[in-house]
Amino acid sequence: MTLLHVENMTHYFGGLRAVHRYNLEIDAGQIRGLIGPNGAGKSTVFNLITGLYTPTEGDIRLEGKSLLGLKPHQIASMGLGRTFQNMQLWRHMTVLDHVKMARYSKLQYGLYGAFFGTAARHREEAESEEMARALATEPKVLFLDEPTAGMNPEELGRMVAVIRRVHEELGLAILLIEHRLRVVMELCETIQTLVFGEIIAEGTPDEIRNNPAVIDAYLGKDVVE
Repeated sequence: MTLLHVENMTHYFGGLRAVHRYNLEIDAGQIRGLIGPNGAGKSTVFNLITGLYTPTEGDIRLEGKSLLGLKPHQIASMGLGRTFQNMQLWRHMTVLDHVKMARYSKLQYGLYGAFFGTAARHREEAESEEMARALATEPKVLFLDEPTAGMNPEELGRMVAVIRRVHEELGLAILLIEHRLRVVMELCETIQTLVFGEIIAEGTPDEIRNNPAVIDAYLGKDVVE
């Protein structure tokens, strides 16, 4: 069974059509890429699938279960995790605090345990700290929105290595939005190109690199020559 299936997803903001008949299938363990110029609708696609917006039309299914109408935290608890371009970190919290906060959708000790510090609370929070080495929400599919934004070449190389390690060790399916073509071409098995909310091409890195429509709309001749 396809792990994540998006069918004919369309969305309007008022009278503006932001995404038109977007389709996606991701199987377990796949890494797929989504590229396109600024304003193409890439982050809107992420926001629709992860529940920040509700599609005007279409269907989204994770392991055969529809995600339509669910809130982001409900979708996350079902196994769809994501990062954001703007991380919105809190200065007073440590890295571990942020990881534990993301982990709360998986905790079971309830309000009583939170107030009175029960053994169940201490046990689950200790387990959560161990989970800092993995991924906080235990996703089956991970959406990465511009993970290398603002990084220098050395940091970029480390991030590519981290993504590879997460993919190999946890067997996650990954959908990657990334403007650095080196990263997409290096990591992804298949790539979609989005322009004005529509997919104009889909294929392997070589097929996308040599696709005339993609070259004209996004890559430019200098990139492929």
